[in-house]
Amino acid sequence: MKQPLLIGIDIGGTKIRLCTARPTSPHQLLYTVTIPTPRSFSLAQPEIEQAIEILLDGHPIAGIGVASPGPVDSSKGIIGHPTHLSWTNAPISRWLKGKWHCPVGLWNDATAAGICEAQYGNAKRYRYALYVSISTGIGSALMLDGWPLPGPHNQEGGRMILGTELSATTFQQATSGTAILRQYGRIAGKITNRQDWRDIGHRLAVGLHNLIVSTDPEVVILGGGVSLHSRKFLPELRRQLSLLPNLYPAPPIKPARYIEHAPLIGALAAIADQAGLASVPKPKV
Repeated sequence: MKQPLLIGIDIGGTKIRLCTARPTSPHQLLYTVTIPTPRSFSLAQPEIEQAIEILLDGHPIAGIGVASPGPVDSSKGIIGHPTHLSWTNAPISRWLKGKWHCPVGLWNDATAAGICEAQYGNAKRYRYALYVSISTGIGSALMLDGWPLPGPHNQEGGRMILGTELSATTFQQATSGTAILRQYGRIAGKITNRQDWRDIGHRLAVGLHNLIVSTDPEVVILGGGVSLHSRKFLPELRRQLSLLPNLYPAPPIKPARYIEHAPLIGALAAIADQAGLASVPKPKV
C-alpha cells in the first residue's frame, strides 16, 4: 500500500502552488504543481481538485494544509477578504474536508511562512522571533518555540499606520512590493540604482522599528519576494535602525532561508501536527 501524503496549498493573487510531502518531513517537498489563480473560489475548486488528484497519484491523503493571504479565520476555515484576492468569505476548509475526508487546516500565509522559518529556517536557533514578509503586501507573525503566538486572528503588521492621522499611510502602502512598483515604476528585481535601495531600506526601517519596539523579538526574519534583494537594502536598514530611538540594541535582522515555498512548508508542518503525525512541541503560554 502506498504511503499517505500531506497536501500543501499556497494561494496567491496570481498563482496557486500545491505540493506533497511526507508527514515526518514536511520541509522536504516531493512534487509541486502551479496553477493560475481563478477569479473566484467556485472557479478554483475544480482546478484545485484536479491538481490534488495528480499530486496524490493514488496515495492516501493524510491531511491538507492551506496558506492564504489574510485575513483568515483559522478556527472556521474561512478566507476573509484579502486585498489582492477576490475570494471573499471562501469556506475552503469545509469544502476540502467534505471532499477528501481528512484533517484540514487554514493559516495566513505570513503565519505559515513564520512557522517554516521558526522550525526549519533562520529563526530555528531562537525561541522568540518576529517574521516579516515583504511581498505584494507586508505580513507579520510572532513565533515562540516554532509556533505562532495564540490569538483570535492572524497578525497584520503591514496594516500598521505610519503617521499621526488615521488617513496616514500604512507600512505596506509605504514599502511593500506593490508600493515599490508604484514608486519606481518597476518591480524590486529590476531596480539597480543604489540610492533607490537606500531609500527602500530607510522606509523599511521605520516600520520595522515600530514592530520591534512593540514586540521585543530575539531576531527578525525578513521573507517574501523583496527579501531576495536584502543585500541591497539591509545595510541601510540596519544603519537607520541604529539611529532611531531605542532602549535596547536592535535584534539581529536576517533574510529568510526559505522564500518561495515557505508558506507551503509551514502549512504542511502545521497540518502534520494537527493530524498527530509529526510535531514540534508547542510552548506553554
